[in-house]
Amino acid sequence: MKNKLILTMIICMALLVPLVTSATSIGPFKQYECVTIPQLCSSCTYNNITSIMYPNHTQALGNTDMVKAGSEYTYEFCSTEESGIYEINGMGNIDGDNEVWHYTMEITPSGYTQKSVWQNPLLIIFSFFAIVFLIFGFYNENAVFVFLASILFLIIGVFTMIYGFNDITNLYTRAVSIVLIGVGIIFMFWSGYEMALGDD
Repeated sequence: MKNKLILTMIICMALLVPLVTSATSIGPFKQYECVTIPQLCSSCTYNNITSIMYPNHTQALGNTDMVKAGSEYTYEFCSTEESGIYEINGMGNIDGDNEVWHYTMEITPSGYTQKSVWQNPLLIIFSFFAIVFLIFGFYNENAVFVFLASILFLIIGVFTMIYGFNDITNLYTRAVSIVLIGVGIIFMFWSGYEMALGDD
């Protein structure tokens, strides 16, 4: 029984070592801005980036030399129009032997990662007031509150179009933002029509 426990622990540690060593990541960095990709090596005469892959797994950059400054190698990468995790692969001659290296880079719309929706109070506050104004406006047949709710829906839609949810922007978050903008426009025209009729 004791031998089985020791064997299980050794196997688990052997499986976890590659995960720990390959978990190197840089970022997050802001979308559409240039990123300086670093690589340190005191005994290298060169370091090359062999590929940079977009989050959708298409190639953003092929074989490229990095610029050397002492023991630091850098490359200025400016094709950051996609948000998500980029894969960076490279090769350097550590002590004369060619060694490959790999890490990831995170690109987000704001340049930081939100772990929870509660870290975005603006979206929560606007959503709360939009729903409250909408319910109050329909319950009391007050077109002014429906109009205010429609403006808040438009603001929420534009906000999610730019920043997404928790800094995730993709086709789904854009679809949600288009629906929110559409809801805002519908309620805006409807409440405007009701207010115009009320003035007659």
